[in-house]
Amino acid sequence: MDDKKTTPEQSPAPAAPPPKLLDQLVAMQTHAGEALAPESPKKRSLIAPAAWLIAGVVVGALAFAFLGGSLKKATGTEEAVQAPPPPVEKPAVSMKPRVSVAAPSDAEVDVASVPPASGDLLAELDRKLTAEISTGEGGLKPLIGKAGLALLDSKHGLTDDDLKGQNPDAKVLASTYQDMFRRLGDNLGKNGNVLADVELLAAEQDKLAAGSADRQDLEINKAVLCQRVHGFGRYEAFGTNEFAQGAAPLILVYSEPVHFKVRSEENGRFVIKLKEELSIESAAEAGKEVWREREVSVTDITTSRRHDFFIAQYLNLPKTIGPGNYILRIKITDEADSRTADFSVPLTIKAP
Repeated sequence: MDDKKTTPEQSPAPAAPPPKLLDQLVAMQTHAGEALAPESPKKRSLIAPAAWLIAGVVVGALAFAFLGGSLKKATGTEEAVQAPPPPVEKPAVSMKPRVSVAAPSDAEVDVASVPPASGDLLAELDRKLTAEISTGEGGLKPLIGKAGLALLDSKHGLTDDDLKGQNPDAKVLASTYQDMFRRLGDNLGKNGNVLADVELLAAEQDKLAAGSADRQDLEINKAVLCQRVHGFGRYEAFGTNEFAQGAAPLILVYSEPVHFKVRSEENGRFVIKLKEELSIESAAEAGKEVWREREVSVTDITTSRRHDFFIAQYLNLPKTIGPGNYILRIKITDEADSRTADFSVPLTIKAP
């Protein structure tokens, strides 16, 4: 064969380098199923930037897929894999000793007493007080105590057997208290009105005082010779009970009777009726009367029951009484039941 000489113009074009892997990937995605073919330089210049952009997106996606989870774990942005908070150290607390109490045994639980109901408690008190009354050693205390049970329950209280053989005054007194306790039990706190309860108690106190006075003897608690009297317990007494014959000053005899009877009338008023009589006896000869003042009647009517009472009567000493030592005798009579009371005051008449 003849060797053919080639000129530069006729020299064959050098072979194109094989496409890069990145270009092949772009070509595969762009022309799927098509055979790779050489592209014109102009077309290649347009595809190259797009290929790099797509490659960057792919690489970024792969990096995010493989490295995203690790990065999230490292930065702590994923809630599901957050590390638990570090334990908080508690301040040291000194330990206190404990006291252990042994649990009661079954036997102790079985014999433990159960608090009685109110009805059982009253019944037990009733039995105990009845036993004390039968012995007679407690005086009036068990009688009044059992009478007081009627305040809590009217089914309880004194019976005829309890009062059998008791002193007559004790019977009356205990019965009076029981009646009062029963009335209080029926009415005290009935309307929830404190003022009404106070009035009820005051009324019962008056009844009790009246009943007590009726059972006691009339007495004169005090008698004083005074210059002036202003009211109960308010008087100006003489410094001495010595007076000159024929020149005695005006004398008021102040006396305080107690245990007098107060009569209650239908109109709601209370009445006290007493009589007072003054007389002078010789101190040297007991019982020898030398002078007597006329009797004076005193009637007191009030809308409230009186607990304190006094009488002030003038003493007109006669000039005929000679010098000497005498006794002024004061006698008071309760017109309601004719009970009487006496009181003596020493008196001296001096020569003028």
